[in-house]
Amino acid sequence: MLSRNLGTEFGTAIGMLFYLGNAVAASMYLVGGVEILLIYIFPDLTIGGREVQSQTDMFGMMSHNLRIYATLLLLLEFVVVAMGVRFVQLFAPISLFCVILSILSCFAGGIEKSISPENGQRVCKMGDHLLQAQVFMPENVSLMHICKYCNERHM
Repeated sequence: MLSRNLGTEFGTAIGMLFYLGNAVAASMYLVGGVEILLIYIFPDLTIGGREVQSQTDMFGMMSHNLRIYATLLLLLEFVVVAMGVRFVQLFAPISLFCVILSILSCFAGGIEKSISPENGQRVCKMGDHLLQAQVFMPENVSLMHICKYCNERHM
């Protein structure tokens, strides 16, 4: 369609950029989904235990966890797509339910936070700057206790 309207050269250039953008976006979606899964939903699935969640350098254990689980999720997506459009259409209601549930959970979280603002996680700031957990937390402490350390020292 693009090549017919814009010509072969422009259509190909735009198509390649669109393809590369979608490929990079898909990889970022996979890594982001796995990160949420391992840190917030199922932290016990982390290979090496919860204590490796702070090892996020290039060859840290958490980075390896993200690579392993994102690859497994990519293979699962490949199997679903390889089975055909008819099988993908079976997952459409499930996907719609997940999207609606996530939108409703955003509203529910906002309502819950406005009702009881003292509950839940806090953001640690010093002046106008956000503080990272590794600055003020010991290495052997889980990220679940971030509010305790933040409140004692910086709030």
